Amino acid sequence: MNKKAVILTICLVAMSLVLTAPAMAQITYYTDQPTFEAAAPGLTLEDFEETTVVGNTGCDEPIDMNSNDLCFVPGDIQPGLALQTNEGIRAGCPGDCPMVALPPGAVGNATDAVGANFFADTTDVLFTNNNVTAAGMDFSDFAYPNIFDISIYGIGDVLMDTTTANVAAADTFWGVTSNQVITRILIAAQGSSAEVMDNIQFGAPAPPVSVPSMTQWGMIAFMLFAGIGAVYSLRKRRAKA
Repeated sequence: MNKKAVILTICLVAMSLVLTAPAMAQITYYTDQPTFEAAAPGLTLEDFEETTVVGNTGCDEPIDMNSNDLCFVPGDIQPGLALQTNEGIRAGCPGDCPMVALPPGAVGNATDAVGANFFADTTDVLFTNNNVTAAGMDFSDFAYPNIFDISIYGIGDVLMDTTTANVAAADTFWGVTSNQVITRILIAAQGSSAEVMDNIQFGAPAPPVSVPSMTQWGMIAFMLFAGIGAVYSLRKRRAKA
């Protein structure tokens, strides 16, 4: 194999590696619920209405389909969803309940909601089936207005992005879509307060799509032109021979 053919082979192999490399996460945020639902239709909804609490009631963690306490019984929560404190330092109910279920009106919320029981704790919303690319929920708080710091994690608990939500009133909608799987959303209310969630929508409106980033497109173009140049030089050389 001559030098030009070797160069061409190297270019083609490099192009193949670029095309198959993992793409950067492409994430879109939403504050308008109809717009989010149009972009991500048909998601699973957990509204926490199965709870029978009549006052603020402490819950064990995680809150999930296996919960069996004063807040929920097995089967109340949709499969594939779990909520727990990120810190995981509470001993548990009845004396040190890490989570709380709130009836309508407790913090201005229209319907039953859940969240961290202590202001010092933050809340993880976990998607345990590793098949979620869109999630939306209503945020409430113990003090308005407030800002929630939000971190989006993917497969392998890799941090994909961070953002904030302005929670000006109860039941403030927030949503996210991604071209990669979302496994966890960490929510932390700023100041001396605690984040409250309700009406969590989650699922995969379409299969995750890996789209090349701008850097990858540049590499693809470079390899393509390099390959074309190598072929042209090889043909030109053979023509002179």
